[in-house]
Amino acid sequence: MNLPNNQYSSSKFSPTKKHNPCPICDDTKGKCRIVADDQDFILCMTHPTDVGLPDWRYLGETSGGYYAGKYVRKRQESEAERTQRQLLNLQSRPAKQKAMREGWAVLPDASQRDQLYRSYLQSLTLDDVDRDDLRRRGLSVLEIASLGAKSVKSGYIVPIANPSRQILGFQVRLRDGRLGRYRWHKPLGIAAQQQNGELPLAVYGAVMGDGQVAHRRVLLVEGTGVKPFLAARLRGCPAIGASGGQFMASKLTLASYLAELGAKPGLTVLEYAVDAGDVANASVMRRHEKNLDFLDALGYELSVLWWGQVAKTDRDIDELVDGSTIQLLSVEQFFQVANYLPKPSYAPFSWLQEKLFPKPKAQGFSLGADRLIDSQALEVQESSFQGAIAPALTYAAGRRLEAWGEAVAHHRYVLDVSPTGTGKSYDAGRLRPSLMDGVERIIYISTDSRNVSTPSLQDWTLLPARHHGLTDKSGKLRRANRGDAVASLTTLSNCSRTSAFTALRDKAIADSQVICKSCPLLHACQNSQGDGFGFKYERSLAFEHKILRSHPLSLPSPDEFDYSTTLLIWEEVSESLTTMRQVSVSRDDIDRAIALLSRSDFIHRHQVIDVLNKLYGLLGDRSFHGLDFHQIKSAIPDLIDTSDLAPLLQPDLSALNTVDGVADSEFVGLSSQQKRELARVNALLKRSTTMPPHELEQKIVRDVLKQWLVEFLDILSGALTHGDLHIQYEKLTVSFADSRLRDIARHARNNLFLDATIDLQDLELRLQDSVFSMSMAGSLAMPEIFQVNDLGRLGMQRSQDQNRRVKAIVDHLSLADPSTKVIDFKRFAMDDQGVWFRDSRGSNDFKNAKTFVIIGTPCANIAVLRAMFVSLTGLHPRDGDPAFRAFVHRHIFATVLQCLGRKAGDRFSAGDKIYFLSNFNLAYIPHSFLSSGDISPLAMSKRDSVKKQIFDAINLAGSQGLDLLSLSQRNLADWLNISWGQFRRSLRWIDSLLASLYNISIQNFNERSEILTDLPNLTQDLSLISLWSDKIEQIFKNSSLVRSNLLGIIQLFNDLIPRSFHSYVVANLSNSSRMRLFSLLAMFAISC
Repeated sequence: MNLPNNQYSSSKFSPTKKHNPCPICDDTKGKCRIVADDQDFILCMTHPTDVGLPDWRYLGETSGGYYAGKYVRKRQESEAERTQRQLLNLQSRPAKQKAMREGWAVLPDASQRDQLYRSYLQSLTLDDVDRDDLRRRGLSVLEIASLGAKSVKSGYIVPIANPSRQILGFQVRLRDGRLGRYRWHKPLGIAAQQQNGELPLAVYGAVMGDGQVAHRRVLLVEGTGVKPFLAARLRGCPAIGASGGQFMASKLTLASYLAELGAKPGLTVLEYAVDAGDVANASVMRRHEKNLDFLDALGYELSVLWWGQVAKTDRDIDELVDGSTIQLLSVEQFFQVANYLPKPSYAPFSWLQEKLFPKPKAQGFSLGADRLIDSQALEVQESSFQGAIAPALTYAAGRRLEAWGEAVAHHRYVLDVSPTGTGKSYDAGRLRPSLMDGVERIIYISTDSRNVSTPSLQDWTLLPARHHGLTDKSGKLRRANRGDAVASLTTLSNCSRTSAFTALRDKAIADSQVICKSCPLLHACQNSQGDGFGFKYERSLAFEHKILRSHPLSLPSPDEFDYSTTLLIWEEVSESLTTMRQVSVSRDDIDRAIALLSRSDFIHRHQVIDVLNKLYGLLGDRSFHGLDFHQIKSAIPDLIDTSDLAPLLQPDLSALNTVDGVADSEFVGLSSQQKRELARVNALLKRSTTMPPHELEQKIVRDVLKQWLVEFLDILSGALTHGDLHIQYEKLTVSFADSRLRDIARHARNNLFLDATIDLQDLELRLQDSVFSMSMAGSLAMPEIFQVNDLGRLGMQRSQDQNRRVKAIVDHLSLADPSTKVIDFKRFAMDDQGVWFRDSRGSNDFKNAKTFVIIGTPCANIAVLRAMFVSLTGLHPRDGDPAFRAFVHRHIFATVLQCLGRKAGDRFSAGDKIYFLSNFNLAYIPHSFLSSGDISPLAMSKRDSVKKQIFDAINLAGSQGLDLLSLSQRNLADWLNISWGQFRRSLRWIDSLLASLYNISIQNFNERSEILTDLPNLTQDLSLISLWSDKIEQIFKNSSLVRSNLLGIIQLFNDLIPRSFHSYVVANLSNSSRMRLFSLLAMFAISC
């Protein structure tokens, strides 16, 4: 029997079903076909080649696109023979599947096929008839050549290639279309299937050299030859074609091709092309539904291409002149247009599939940051983090000092963006004033100037800062906390009034001279040092040196120091040169301002008090993210002129000077002895009238008015453009531009900025001036980077389970490599671990670590980043603002790059490894993905642990001769030797019971004590529950066979245990039996 391909339709052939399985292979999923009025003729897709059944005669393969074997029955089969055949098929299925997989495994791989097929193609040419057909279909001469079409006896073939352009197979387009237009071409006797058992897919279109998808779109279309080629040309994006549109027959291949093309779930749009007339064919629409369901499960956004192709006589996508008529429909819209109702299916365990195998989601950072960062921000390029403009100068390795010297000779501001690890800090430590024309002093500015780890900088003199004493913490000098014992201090206090200076700074008051001038230790502080004094003396000694290192806040103002011959070197300028100041305002500060205004004669006092009362109410906001500028402005739209308000709010600091003493005029005309006596009295008088440091601090906190109101009102009115407002946790934060460090930079002779990741435009905004940029040429040595991305964002908010898994990873890596070093947020870091932002930049502390563990996504507080953005640009971003989104992402990415740089370049040694624990997109940085369970089983998530138990059960069943994943539900019922009706009735209670077990297993609910107290007849019910739970325990104890365990459980719950008692029985089980019950039923559910 030789039937044409178009006779394999559902009108003449019925697809196999559960009540009408294929007699050749017992398929019930519709792959095979049975003649509707003749049960003796079969098209078996499972066995396209002769399987050798004695009662069936094999007639060969089908023609055209439907790839199956044709079988006709030799004699009628009895009912007993049919039953025996089905049982033998079921029992032999695992062995057959294994043999089939082994057969596929020995087929030539992609590389071998490519080599064989290219040699084969060299022996072929393209006939004029076939070339004319290709020209008729719209291909140019060059396109025909690039397509690689060749003529064979029955038509012409087009090579089917993967994304790497390896040829995997061919389909031949027949010149005589009566028997179907296409069939598989198998030269050299090689089967069409690949080593994974799937048929090849064809890839065409605009794929960039680095493997990224053009325009983030991929087109899926029926066919493997000219059609996907022309479709890719039409849509301007890669196209993947499947023979007969059967993408479901090549699921693994499709998923791998999408990954090779750079497609990303949540970011890439898959365009799905439908042939003309498909909407009128129910079976074809069912195929489209299955394809679209599978693509949706992969997590991709879907668009169905529609140009009105309702009838078979309309154009297919390869026949369109242009794409102007194409509309993009959602799947739901497509089904509505096609008037197609998706086939409903009872899927009781779909929730379990979604829980254990969730669809991929687009990455985010936090609830706050998710609103700020879109997919475009994730698709970053390297140039985005080295300024919008390429460095103006590139210098050779080894010529850095000369290049710096030449640059600073011609430019006030010079930025070196050489990658981290190339020795910028080390070379800065080699600089001396004699190497720079016109430079007499160099100050190296760092946010951790006390603890520089670069050897060449360690002998530079430290410019001291005020402190209450310093302690040694893990080899680092840190400020002592209030109340630390003197014996624990590494360095004694150099200023007893440090807390008073801090209190004034918190009040936003820069003028602190009164604190020094009223200090009884002022003279001693200027001329010597001891416990509680010596700050000024230490500073005077430091300035005698020509090479200094300093914290930015320790730099003297231009009014106190002449910077005209000084070169300032700013380490990590994005951190060290800040141009924003913040003031925190409480309800108490508002009350004080109201009290002052109410007693004043300020003309607008009632209007200002009204504003302050509104603000007082806003501080009660308890929303998670607080209120931003726009929300505050909406609640307080008042505009107030503050020109006369500032003098009223000016603090009177004279009250802080309580020192009394003998006037200098009293010493005139006295004898030496009298002067000495009067001096002693003067000293006693000063000491007795001087407030102790803690009282001075308390007086500032209690009596000095915080300076914030004028700035707040000016920001609201728009008079102060570079300022921001934010309310959270019952505090108002007023942020505004601070020009102190910018002014210092402007007064310096030259400035050399060292920062591998700052954006050039951001730095120019800070300086309000142009910057000359430069970089060292050459590549950078980097360790192998492993990203563990299944732990989530790992920001400041973490669950106990996340902390447990992180600890398990760190413990495992530290045990394997004692040199392991870790960076984490300060909230989570141990004493011997590094801290984000403090140690992740400009530090060599991790150089000797062979294993470097970086934990979390270093996103600064979004409100702080917004304030920084406003202080630089004068613009208040709203949700979705693209410039602010880019600013946030740039900040995070730069921080990550800096941290990775702690092991890059000259800090790198062979065998070094970095583990980055975060789902943040590393973009172009070379890295490999790991799951936490790949590092240590103890670090697996509860869900992954559950999945492992399920697959262990499936593997156990496989070792006992059963491939559960390939069985239909009817086959499973037969295997369990239970009726089909009983099997179907069991699904609902198993689904409910699994949900209860899942919650207990994943969330560690210990429900026994709470649940069992709800029983109405406690004593009698408990005895029954105990009996039933004992029977379950006994089932697992007596047998390890999957079949007997599953059958015993189903029969027990079906026949004995009422459904209302299921949860009680589960709660009464031991933990081990409960987990075995869950894995057993989950294995059953997945196989269904």
